[in-house]
Parts: sequence; C-alpha cells; structure tokens
Amino acid sequence: MTVEKTKDGVTLKVTSKNAETVKAIQEHMTEHVAMMKKMKEEAGKADKAPEGACCANCPMKKDVIK
Repeated sequence: MTVEKTKDGVTLKVTSKNAETVKAIQEHMTEHVAMMKKMKEEAGKADKAPEGACCANCPMKKDVIK
C-alpha cells in the first residue's frame, strides 16, 4: 500500500499479486466510495453518519462526520 499526498487530499494505492485479494480490495473500495457519497449527501442533515453508511468490515468506522 502506498499513500501519495496531493494538494486536496491523498491518493491511496492498494495492490496485490493475488487475484482473490485484488477482487476483495476492489469490492471493499467500491463499498467505501458508496459510503462516502452517502455520508457527503447526509452531512448537512445530521452530526452522525447515516445508518448503514459504513461498510461491514471496515475498522475505520466513526460516529461523527467532521
């Protein structure tokens, strides 16, 4: 995994030579993109992340959107 700082955030690159791991990474990141879009849409409506907005296996869950 590599992280590149950009002027407006970061670029995260996660890779593997194992095809099953690649598929799992792709699926997990697809879940994150959907979660982040939903959180952005709901950010102005509440102080907490919308119910079900976090992906099931993510260790980075947070209760408050900042």
